[in-house]
Amino acid sequence: MLLSEHVFGAVLAFGAGIFFSSFFSSSPLLILALLVLGLLLLSVFWQRRKVASAGMLVLVAALGMGHYAYSADLGHVLAEPQQVSFQGRVVAPLEQDEQGTRITVQADGLAGRILVFAPLFEEVREGDTLSLVGKIQSPSAFEDFDYPLYLAKEGVYWIMFSPRIEVSEQGKEPFLSGFRKTLQEKLDALFSPPESSLLSAMLLGNKAGLPEELKEDLNATGTRHITAVSGMHVAILSGMAFAFLLSLGLAKKKSSLLVLAFLAFFVALTGFQASAVRAGIMGSSLLAAGLLGRRNAALRALVFAGGGMLLFNPLLLAHDIGFQLSFLAVLGILLFFPLFQHVFRNFPNPFGLRDVAGMSVAAQAFTLPLVFHHFGILSFVSLVANLLIVPLLPLVLLGGVLLLAAALLFPLAVAPLAFLEGLLLSYFSFVIGTLSELPFATSEVAGFSLWSVLPFLVAASLFAWHFQRSRKFQFREETMLLWK
Repeated sequence: MLLSEHVFGAVLAFGAGIFFSSFFSSSPLLILALLVLGLLLLSVFWQRRKVASAGMLVLVAALGMGHYAYSADLGHVLAEPQQVSFQGRVVAPLEQDEQGTRITVQADGLAGRILVFAPLFEEVREGDTLSLVGKIQSPSAFEDFDYPLYLAKEGVYWIMFSPRIEVSEQGKEPFLSGFRKTLQEKLDALFSPPESSLLSAMLLGNKAGLPEELKEDLNATGTRHITAVSGMHVAILSGMAFAFLLSLGLAKKKSSLLVLAFLAFFVALTGFQASAVRAGIMGSSLLAAGLLGRRNAALRALVFAGGGMLLFNPLLLAHDIGFQLSFLAVLGILLFFPLFQHVFRNFPNPFGLRDVAGMSVAAQAFTLPLVFHHFGILSFVSLVANLLIVPLLPLVLLGGVLLLAAALLFPLAVAPLAFLEGLLLSYFSFVIGTLSELPFATSEVAGFSLWSVLPFLVAASLFAWHFQRSRKFQFREETMLLWK
């Protein structure tokens, strides 16, 4: 067995260990037993390769279980509620909506961050040093939602409600924060709500500005995913840009480098938010196929990307919906794109748009069951809504990026680009609003658990893998995935 295969197996085993600890109870005794078993198989049967390899996988899986168990143990960082007075620096962009402001603060001499819930504070900005007086406490878990671990994945271990806040020192606003604010102002000047807030969420990751009515309509139509900067967005954008560059006659390697630069700019639009960076890493794994030219290259790159992120933060797997959707969206594209490319083979393909539509539908095939699981809503209009919207999503994303670039560099091009982008956004709003008002649009899904999702994902993966292995459906030469 090649070294790369051993490493790939180890990454899968490590992820499996984190998965097991995330959704099952893994006692220290069980982890210790697996560690001993793995070491025993490796040391005693080291000359028998298959047994030794199995021992290595057991050992690595146990390490993954222990890694998650240690990260999820918040007993050593969470304190009892107490009245405090301290100074801290605002370390993330403020999140504001009708309910108030959420401020992420790093206190002096404290390892974790504090999430402060406060009224609207227009004078507070990222980089400021604040003096806070109030009650600090650990977050509480809800009935079906582990809020402490949800915050812990971002390094937040404490919360404060309505403390007394004073700006003790105004800091220099970080460049990226000011850059995003400038872009947001340009979007607000070009479009009116809800189109402006919809595009802002898709491009800048600013979901706090979405009106509650629009959020409900998005949930009702099963299109909430379009507002998340996810691996699907990045994969679709990279696929569209890659296909366009290839159609111009550029070589694969040059096209890949240009697409990577484009993706870096797209992630920068969000201010390099952690979720956007993770989505960028996931989506960029698709370029591995074009660069390496092998069937399994992109799949392995995706697994390595996910494994690397879980190594640094094992809480992502169970407590970050964006991570789950990004991984499954890219996996869906890798497994199902050949099938949908075959289905859409008789449609015209200007600048690779047919293949981009196939990528969008392939991503949806894997992510919609997870959306049902997390939001507990079964949308009977979801299929229609996504068929009407998702194929055009790449044009909206690409048009938005070009529009913001023009607003910064080529003002004369803003008007025609804004007109075209406005038409697409108005169409999105019309479809979402119309379908959400239908009386039979939604129904609550009780008990749509993770274990209802997993069998579907496994069966779909095996189905798609069978067709790829049988070479019944192959990627065409003009697309971004050019393995042989």
